[in-house]
Amino acid sequence: MNITKVLYNGRERDRRGQIAIFEDLPIGVKDNFKKIKESIEKHFNKEMDVRVIGSFLEGYYDESSNYNVVIDENTNLMELEESILNEHQINVNVVFDTIKYSTSIIK
Repeated sequence: MNITKVLYNGRERDRRGQIAIFEDLPIGVKDNFKKIKESIEKHFNKEMDVRVIGSFLEGYYDESSNYNVVIDENTNLMELEESILNEHQINVNVVFDTIKYSTSIIK
């Protein structure tokens, strides 16, 4: 199987192709996204849709990739990201947007 390469953020990465569903991600990655979702839901004190975006969705992640998610609730995103980093040691970028993109929802 030939895997094409992509140069992104100054690093050469494998292009695996966009994931169709959350379950297509590797187990450790899914576990980290679940921790992120739990922290976000705890922050808002309710269940929420948290969607995968970025390199994990597009299939060009590597061992140095951060976790990118989109939520449809407005908050102090920097504070939320710092809270997740402190609680789980996961580097996350949280984006606020009310548009329902065709991204993978974290289950």
